Amino acid sequence: MRHELGSELNHGYFLNCCQETQKELLRVGLEKCKGLKDDTQLSAVILLLARCFSILQAMPPLLSSEALDVYDSARRSLSEAWLLAFQFRFKDKHDKAKRWLDRRDDSWKADKNALIEFANSRRADPIDLKKFYSGLSRLAHPTRDAAENSGNLVAKLFGKHADAPSIETIKAKLELEKYEDLYRVLWLLLDQDTGFIALPIDDSKLPIVLIFMRRYKTRFIPQL
Repeated sequence: MRHELGSELNHGYFLNCCQETQKELLRVGLEKCKGLKDDTQLSAVILLLARCFSILQAMPPLLSSEALDVYDSARRSLSEAWLLAFQFRFKDKHDKAKRWLDRRDDSWKADKNALIEFANSRRADPIDLKKFYSGLSRLAHPTRDAAENSGNLVAKLFGKHADAPSIETIKAKLELEKYEDLYRVLWLLLDQDTGFIALPIDDSKLPIVLIFMRRYKTRFIPQL
């Protein structure tokens, strides 16, 4: 697997994908969901995906400014929204989506084990959800790893030596992973599994997104 994004997949593509998708989600919300006020399962999915792209668009500045501890927390917020949107796409989750729309306690917690089981059974565009989520939890909560990460950032700020792995190494890793985060959210937007509710997305309004998905999948998604 190549580890270079190449000139075709770059920061501009990242932001353009976010903005292109946000515009299409807004169109769907206005035209199909009565301005996202109809309290339907589709509205719940659109609202959560809109949150995902809002967070995604805010992440590159955090990374470039080396606010890595804040970046970790943002990724955790992204993962929570994505996992719940993932769950609400299932046709049989209407009642759970309604509880979330009604602001019921704990209705925002996705059933991660069920999602992992689904991802493993599909074996399409495989994502190691268990590893993905546990890694984010370790850094977004006040664990020792998270605190040491913040300590290294403070040390660098005042010109002191920061322990390995270096901040630049971490940034390089996160730079690649932000494209994985984008791909994951776009996959959920575009996938048409028979168990999912339909999303009335107009692909013709997402030309940049479709180019990104095709090129990213060619480079980074294992062919089974």
